[in-house]
Amino acid sequence: MFSKERIARERAIYENIVYPGTGVLRNKLGITNQFALDKAEAEVVALRTSTRPHFKEFTLPEMQAVHKHLLEPIFDWAGQIRTYTTIRGENPFLWPEHIEPYFYKAVFKPLQDENYLKGDGRERFAERAAFFASIANTIHPFIDGNGRVTRFLLEDLALQAGYWFDTARTESNKGAWYEAMKDASDHGNTDKLKREILDSLSSLPLRLDGSSAASRIIEARLAEQAAAKQTTPMAISLSALTDRHAYKRAWPAARPALTPEQQAALRDRLGSQARSADARQRSDPDADPGL
Repeated sequence: MFSKERIARERAIYENIVYPGTGVLRNKLGITNQFALDKAEAEVVALRTSTRPHFKEFTLPEMQAVHKHLLEPIFDWAGQIRTYTTIRGENPFLWPEHIEPYFYKAVFKPLQDENYLKGDGRERFAERAAFFASIANTIHPFIDGNGRVTRFLLEDLALQAGYWFDTARTESNKGAWYEAMKDASDHGNTDKLKREILDSLSSLPLRLDGSSAASRIIEARLAEQAAAKQTTPMAISLSALTDRHAYKRAWPAARPALTPEQQAALRDRLGSQARSADARQRSDPDADPGL
């Protein structure tokens, strides 16, 4: 499929971004244990979710901005399009040179043509959202963190269409989400993914037409975040439009942005945990890392 030269070039890129002999991505925290890195990613993303940029036109640059915001404390390449071909199982994701043009052709333009699914009923919205989420996953623009960014894309797409997409539910039930996404990628069947989206989707009390109320909510919240230096979580303001249960679901993700001092303390703490986990696994490879 690829020339020997390309295989060698992409192999060199891959080997440069992982710690030798580990398969663990190089990171700013110096974590060489995959369990510890997963924990660090989850914690950093949770802390930065409430201040993330929001999708307005669902472009690839917007996707890059969200990815950079969430993962910049961990990876130097946060927000950058990958430059080598990644594979999950036997199926490779899209070749890197095709990422930008295919995203425009298969995600941005169709969404624009369908008016961002505004006015669609729940079943139709979930069906089309599942299709676009599966395409975004197949494109897989980043080395890591694609699933998280795709779920936030769905959250903002739902908001514009007058719905609330509960990303907290999908995060807590990743096994079912990954299985549904795999079924869509491997077999082109989005039925499970549609069901996962439906189970996480609820209507806002007042039906928003997207061109008026929903868009004003987004614009107002972005302006407030800029004025307050991003200390007011969007999730909390949106929960005022829903019931008290939706408010409780939104609260865990609605945390203030980290100060530089807090970021440094987090790096130190997670780095210490990772080093301890590394030491335990070196002494006993079968031991639980204890994180």
